[in-house]
Amino acid sequence: MLNKELILEEIIFEVNGCSSLESLLSLLAKETKTIIKYDSLHLFASLKEQSIEHHELSDAKLSSQELFKDSFFDYLNRHNDNYFLVKLEPLKQAEKNSEILNSIESNYLMCFRLFVSSKNIGFISFSSNKEFVYDENKIKILSNFINLFAVYISNFICNKQLNNKNRDETDNLNALGFKHLFEIASSFNTILDYDEAAKVIIEKIASSINVSQGYLISFEVDNYSKIIATVNENSLLNTKIEVTDALKQAIVSKDIVAYNYKNTRSRCLDLKYALIIPLFIKSKLIGLICLGEMSADKERIFTEHDIKLVQTIANQAVITLENAQLYNKLEDMVVERTVELIDSNKALQKQKEKLEILSQRLQAIISSIPDGILVINKDNQILSSNPAFMNMLNFVSNDIQIDSLIGLSLMKLITFISNNDDKNIKNLGNLLTQIVDKEEQENNDLDLVLENGTSHYYKVLTAPVKITGESIHRIKSSVNEKNNQVIVFHDVTKEKEIDKLKSDFIAVVSHELKTPVSAMMGFANLIEDGMSDDITDDQQDYLNKIQIQGERLIRLINDLLDFSKLEAGQMPLYLQLLDADEVITEIVETLRPLADEKSMTLRSNIEIDLPPICIDPDKLKQILINLISNAIKFTPENTGLIEAKVILDQENKSLLFSVSDNGIGIPDRDKAKLFDRFYQVDNSSTRRYGGTGLGLAIVKKLVDLNNGQVWVDSKIGSGSTFYFT
Repeated sequence: MLNKELILEEIIFEVNGCSSLESLLSLLAKETKTIIKYDSLHLFASLKEQSIEHHELSDAKLSSQELFKDSFFDYLNRHNDNYFLVKLEPLKQAEKNSEILNSIESNYLMCFRLFVSSKNIGFISFSSNKEFVYDENKIKILSNFINLFAVYISNFICNKQLNNKNRDETDNLNALGFKHLFEIASSFNTILDYDEAAKVIIEKIASSINVSQGYLISFEVDNYSKIIATVNENSLLNTKIEVTDALKQAIVSKDIVAYNYKNTRSRCLDLKYALIIPLFIKSKLIGLICLGEMSADKERIFTEHDIKLVQTIANQAVITLENAQLYNKLEDMVVERTVELIDSNKALQKQKEKLEILSQRLQAIISSIPDGILVINKDNQILSSNPAFMNMLNFVSNDIQIDSLIGLSLMKLITFISNNDDKNIKNLGNLLTQIVDKEEQENNDLDLVLENGTSHYYKVLTAPVKITGESIHRIKSSVNEKNNQVIVFHDVTKEKEIDKLKSDFIAVVSHELKTPVSAMMGFANLIEDGMSDDITDDQQDYLNKIQIQGERLIRLINDLLDFSKLEAGQMPLYLQLLDADEVITEIVETLRPLADEKSMTLRSNIEIDLPPICIDPDKLKQILINLISNAIKFTPENTGLIEAKVILDQENKSLLFSVSDNGIGIPDRDKAKLFDRFYQVDNSSTRRYGGTGLGLAIVKKLVDLNNGQVWVDSKIGSGSTFYFT
């Protein structure tokens, strides 16, 4: 606020110091050049009947000439706005003999009217070869500058004209004390407070024509006005007065009105002799000045000299009041805005304190999580980590001496880790490298042997995140956009140990169960073969049921044993070259009786000229048997259609097998867990089919063992298709 006041005072000081029209226009050009770009500045002053004065300031040089008024000047006057733009090229073509147009070399004008005491005395114009761009804020600033300079420009023009005519000094404004007028104007313009400016104005103008009373009246609606400044009569401040005939006459005529005590209807504030001066800003009445004497004995005749002097001072007073009013409004706005900013800052401070508390709570939660957590940004720079991750690093290698990972490049951390020759330590570095390189997020397993010799197993989970301030939000990553990531190292060592115990237990129990079951099946076969006398039909029926259930139990035990071997990594592979079509044909024919029992159609669809593959034939057969058996099991009788198919996948250079059916289908919610061990789709339509839930888990393990992939495409009520490569 103080800086603005100093700048305004500095400009006013410079204006008052101008001793010529050239210096005044140069100052105007200097101030406006910082606001808009233009080539030259023009002054068109219309203070004569048939001619105008044209002043052009270009490159700090002022050229002046007197020109006859022509249609171009009339064209400017026809514009009703106080500001307007003019394109000169079409006007120059239409008016080739226009002196005014010929004196302007540019193509575009930005024009501002010059008002002095509500009278239009001409135009200030900025010329340019480039078209001006409308900017409302800049136009307002330029208008304020030009209003500030208007009276001074008028005074210099009037002074020049009066000198040229060699008027008598009594009628010349210079003879009235031009220096004195500038001193009065200077005293006005150095005041920025509205009330103080009003007080100084009424006192100076009253003393200039030597009257004892003076009132500055602000104009208000409903035919009432209020006194805002006085000479001597301070008790009348802020008093409302009625708008009398004399005041109305000055308002309507927009000119000075003089009266004496004999005009009883025109009196104002009991003044016996008075001058009433209306104050206008751009045709808008802002107030009235009343000057005079209270006593009829003190006769006062107002001369032409008094009226001209009062009018000249009043013109500058109008600008002073407008500037003070504008400054006070700005000051109020600054105060109001300052209060708003203080309130906003308080609210922001409270919000910041809340965020800090939330951040501390979040950090405390993250720090207490036993899983290692690492957050990296899209440039692979570490944003955050927790103590559990630091402990894991310390377990991996004592060579890593880092107090804080924040700000460290992940690649630098990987370099620290990878420099160690230990294979297990390199596993961590390789895993982090994979996370950095891969665009798609996926879960990984990490096995580490720590310095104390114990094996630790981690499930490494990664997810994209968006970090805003102190909060972390989960988001979906868009195509070709690398996001921040959170990496969680979840220690699953205990779970692994429990799984191993369960697998060992299953393997032992399965092995122990298989021996007595096999013996029972052997004895049943001996009885059936008549080794212990003939058997009746009922006994034969019982033996058949024993064999069926025994075979079912053997299959369940074999599944448990196979899965235990696969999990333990003890399933051997006997690779050989074979033709896939022969294997599929063999399996289809083997399982056809099962399909026939349910009146189903079982067929194979094999692409011609498939290349041989290197695979363990027993493992391939087991995969196909499990998938086709499942298809038969979960497809309704009489309407079933099952197809085993194999084609060559040219893109991936592998064989693509598929087993499809038109059975009950699989819900979307169950597809993700379908290949998990012991998992079964648990609803009324599937539980009745029974089973251990190991068939598809064994398929997944066998496919992985042969470096392939397996997946499913299914829809409820429309069947399923299992694919593997």
